[in-house]
Amino acid sequence: MERPEVSDRGNLLHNLPLPAITEQFILLAAGDRCRIEQIVSTGQASPPDFWYDQDETEFVLILQGEAELECQGEAPQILHAGDWRILPAHCRHRVNYTQAEPPTVWLAVFYPAATGT
Repeated sequence: MERPEVSDRGNLLHNLPLPAITEQFILLAAGDRCRIEQIVSTGQASPPDFWYDQDETEFVLILQGEAELECQGEAPQILHAGDWRILPAHCRHRVNYTQAEPPTVWLAVFYPAATGT
């Protein structure tokens, strides 16, 4: 599979994309077993009754703005700039809210789930 070309440098808070109807996912780097994305949210939230359920572990960090993240079976958590969370593979989660102004900027790192030994 051919990977899109990515830059070798940048600033995650400069030249943000204009607000859009959907969140914007920008691939920053990718390898065989890991990918790093910038996510720009401008007020989006997960649809009602929708839960992400991913095969990969995800590390998320809020760089700007705020969001409310909910993991199934846990109380929702407000994340502010500098807050991060690890979402293990198959941790059902959803985004209940994202700040629109300034845009909420996430850094997401996806990597394989740990395997038992």
